[in-house]
Amino acid sequence: MEKRARAFGLAISVAASAWAAFGVIAIERGEIRDNTNTVAVLTILAGLSFVGAGLVASRGRPERLTGALMTGTGFALFAGTLVDANRSVPFTVGLALSPLATAVLAHLILAFPDGRLHSGLERSLAVAA
Repeated sequence: MEKRARAFGLAISVAASAWAAFGVIAIERGEIRDNTNTVAVLTILAGLSFVGAGLVASRGRPERLTGALMTGTGFALFAGTLVDANRSVPFTVGLALSPLATAVLAHLILAFPDGRLHSGLERSLAVAA
């Protein structure tokens, strides 16, 4: 079980690193809108921070879903940055996925510390987000 969890964590780390590298390359090549370089860099850093913290939280307390929600928030931030692309397909995908980061983050905040929503109000707010 430990070996499987370690392999999964490594796969998530590689995926997050690849996404961040892809973002940096896109910034360097001028593939994003002119005014968004700083925002893109900060979003990449925030995404890496959420993924890293999520992996640490999952390893420390695997029974809690907080780590998975943090990791999901990081990847949702990565996906939302596609809205800054100069090309139509990535822009459209980013436009569709950009609200996802807010929704997952809202779920994370409402479900803290154990990662589960306990009341109907919490569930309603998470769905609304």
